[in-house]
Amino acid sequence: IFDVFRNQYFYLGEPIVVNIPESATQLVSILLINEVADESNAGLVGGLTATIGILASPLASVLGVQLFGFFRPDLSDRANFVKDTHHFRWVVAISC
Repeated sequence: IFDVFRNQYFYLGEPIVVNIPESATQLVSILLINEVADESNAGLVGGLTATIGILASPLASVLGVQLFGFFRPDLSDRANFVKDTHHFRWVVAISC
């Protein structure tokens, strides 16, 4: 699609489309946790699942940065984005 449609605003629609179902999923999981947990351990179960969710995001970022370090040409170099070669377009497409 990167050779067909070159408008940067076209690619902003994807995060919006992804975030709405993720928010709905998070709401359902919170309601499910409240239903599954007993009165005696509701705080423990809620805190444990919240902690796991909070720790998952930074861990995923660290692993993603390490993984993106293997891509060549380098995704961190602005010159590669300016050159906009066909090979670099494929590297960016694979990294998403």
